[in-house]
Amino acid sequence: LPAVKPLTSLVVDENNQHWFIGPEGKTRVDDPANWVASASTISKTLAEKFPTTTSQVTGFNYIQATTQKTVYLLKDGVIRATFNDADRLALGQGMLTQTPVQVGVAALAFIPKSVMVFPAGLVVENKTTKTVGIIDGATRMITIGPAAMKLSIPEPRKLTNLQLVGYPDQVALSSYKVSCAGQIYIVANTLLYETTLPVAKDMPGRTTALSDATCALFTITDQSFGHYIGYKSIDAKTKKNVSKAYKIVKGKALPFKNMAAYKLVNLTEPPLVWVDDTFMRNLNLGAEVSSPVVPVKPDPKPVPQPKTYTIASGDSLSSIAIRFNTTVSKIMTLNNIVNADRIRIGQVLVLP
Repeated sequence: LPAVKPLTSLVVDENNQHWFIGPEGKTRVDDPANWVASASTISKTLAEKFPTTTSQVTGFNYIQATTQKTVYLLKDGVIRATFNDADRLALGQGMLTQTPVQVGVAALAFIPKSVMVFPAGLVVENKTTKTVGIIDGATRMITIGPAAMKLSIPEPRKLTNLQLVGYPDQVALSSYKVSCAGQIYIVANTLLYETTLPVAKDMPGRTTALSDATCALFTITDQSFGHYIGYKSIDAKTKKNVSKAYKIVKGKALPFKNMAAYKLVNLTEPPLVWVDDTFMRNLNLGAEVSSPVVPVKPDPKPVPQPKTYTIASGDSLSSIAIRFNTTVSKIMTLNNIVNADRIRIGQVLVLP
């Protein structure tokens, strides 16, 4: 036997089939990533001498060395250490089996190793910097700073700089606007309110796009958000409760003289949303909204006032459209309704 070469943990036989060689035998490797190019060539006869395990490396697996506790996620040709079983349950969605493939310690050296991985939607806190954020992708973390919206989120997991080194793309959460699956929401009172693009443009700041897993952390209310907000406070002098209405225009909150003035202006948009101190904190105040003054002139041909209908239990936009001989689209346009399924009992609709 003049030609002698060592048998490594990763081999390829004459049929171009790759195998991991370990204590239990050989494990089939069908990962098309480049790392398998480092396999040692063996004959088909020698390959058949090893028993075949029931495991299979497909390129999306959990890998664990037989003598170590760390479980690695194999994905995109690299292995990344995982934190616990709960993380692995989330990270392994779509995996053929989440049972780790057992390999020898030497076998791990054949696969490129990257930084630790965490599932999207996980709330974390850096032990050193005290930065709180939400894991939002393979390398992205949404940080929650002093100017961020008020959120109701789970207790953060405290992690080290080294554990979080895999998430360098840090984006600060905006004060008001997020998007989930293409839909823009205004965040107020820890809730997500569906809104339209014109309203979103008048709210200050940018829109933070969030992954589905991050969006799942929040509660979406069935109330739509328009240009109008309400804020309740206590007068410093009289100690009485004060209710104030505002219109959001170009990033500023324009106050109304009183609630009656607000009702004269907002005839078609959704009712105002009462907001808390956190929402008002990042809004600049503007000039008072001018109350509309319309001179009364006799009109020989008065224009009829628009018909209205108050939604009752069991109503839908389609049933209302049939009853008043119109279309759902016209009703939605007149009333600035974004989602036909999100109407509520007592809501007053303007009819064509």
